[in-house]
Amino acid sequence: MKKNYIALLLLSGLGLFSCKKDKITPIVPTVNFGINHVIDIYNRTQIDSSAVIRISTYEQLTLSSLAKNSNSLKWDLGNGTVSSKDSPVLYFTKSGVYTVSLTATSSTGEVVTASKKVQVLDRVLKLVRIKNLYFNGNFSTSPNWPSNQVANVQAAIKKIGINDYPSFSNGDYNGEFVYQSAPIQTVSTINAPIEIPVKEKIILDMEALQKGKYGFHIYASANQEKYLLTSNWGSGVGYSYSGNMISNYFNLSTGFNGNQIEFIFAFE
Repeated sequence: MKKNYIALLLLSGLGLFSCKKDKITPIVPTVNFGINHVIDIYNRTQIDSSAVIRISTYEQLTLSSLAKNSNSLKWDLGNGTVSSKDSPVLYFTKSGVYTVSLTATSSTGEVVTASKKVQVLDRVLKLVRIKNLYFNGNFSTSPNWPSNQVANVQAAIKKIGINDYPSFSNGDYNGEFVYQSAPIQTVSTINAPIEIPVKEKIILDMEALQKGKYGFHIYASANQEKYLLTSNWGSGVGYSYSGNMISNYFNLSTGFNGNQIEFIFAFE
């Protein structure tokens, strides 16, 4: 009976020792993330891990996980998309405030989530700059004005529907005016550059821009006649743009045969 009791004690001790040996120390992940912003003309990027992420509509930026001690990741991008990638792409079509979350799970099953607000901004027109003027640029029909001619000059933006295409008739293109400056009275070509502050809130629709649905124009009028001096819708004209959130400006430029105009936007 005594031998059985001793054997039982030995087995119990082994059981306790086994339990202590199998105990797993939890590994708790630390979670943080940032966004890769382009910082120069060479497209070099830098991770911004600020508490609030700023991004513009239709801008595609890559998120980067800064989590440590994680075995798996799960993102909620705040736009209806979830991802398990290390560096998913963040993309929004509408301005507003969204929440992005990153959940990290360690090898021992510990789960930690970090969230950040994302401020999605629009490109808002602030200034129009007519850099160069040439009245006889012959975009459609040249007015054949003398070199000392003065005229009233206007800058304008037109827009057509997503399923429409620009068409030219009666000296102008179709489309609705999104923006039209007041006529700048009696200027000559030597008055350029001319800067026109924009007081109304004009938001640039990047989807429409990328699909060629915006027309950027300069008009000149005198002697009861009005001429279109330049438009990016003209054959072989086009436009270019540059700028990003880091610089906090967005500059769009177009021009034809001596006429050049810039539209300068800020992110709001």
